Amino acid sequence: MSLAREHGADIIGNTHLHTTAADRLLQTADIAGVIDAAPEGPRILTGDFNARATAAEMQPIYSRFLDSWLEAPAPTAENPGGLTSPARLSSNPTSRIDYVFVSPDVEVSV
Repeated sequence: MSLAREHGADIIGNTHLHTTAADRLLQTADIAGVIDAAPEGPRILTGDFNARATAAEMQPIYSRFLDSWLEAPAPTAENPGGLTSPARLSSNPTSRIDYVFVSPDVEVSV
């Protein structure tokens, strides 16, 4: 995970997690530790988490962040579930593994 903070600006992180649940569980625990140790302030975490929202390894993320897709006032008619995977031109996505998470003090708008 990369983490950026400059001159009191928001904390912004980006990640691309492993394809196995066991590895992702370790990675999300590490991310939680980094976030918990960071200074207070607005936070944004984005990335390819390779996991559905209900996966156990996503709990450390959901306990610290809001899912911006769920917070958005009006999901798009073309993709109401925010599905992102698989990303193929020949078919539509069937699951959601890519996310933009925000801390509760970040306002989400469309």
